[in-house]
Amino acid sequence: MRHRRDSRSDTQRTDRAHRNNQCDTRPTDGAHRDTVRTTRDTFHAIAETGTAQGDFMNDDRYLQAKDCEALTGIPAATWRYWAWAGNGPENFKLGNRRVWRESVIRAWIAEQEAATKRGGAA
Repeated sequence: MRHRRDSRSDTQRTDRAHRNNQCDTRPTDGAHRDTVRTTRDTFHAIAETGTAQGDFMNDDRYLQAKDCEALTGIPAATWRYWAWAGNGPENFKLGNRRVWRESVIRAWIAEQEAATKRGGAA
């Protein structure tokens, strides 16, 4: 049986080792180099100071399209279309999920109501 000679350069072999996590230069604690570690004390300090990083610490709920449908009666597919098209209330990605803040949706509904209201005292 003949053994084929590896024609790849050392650089190519090293790149493959990095991709397959077989390289010895990985951090010893198992974390990725670009991972930010937040200790419990740091987390509470951010929450107490109210910095931009701690602004998420409020009672606002994050709703997915199906939750928005339950709240408003507008189909979830419409919420997803609005997010894709850039219409409707402000939304953002939280991990892999598209979410809307409940307070933003309620403000958007009030805005829609004020803009399209008809009638009044006769």
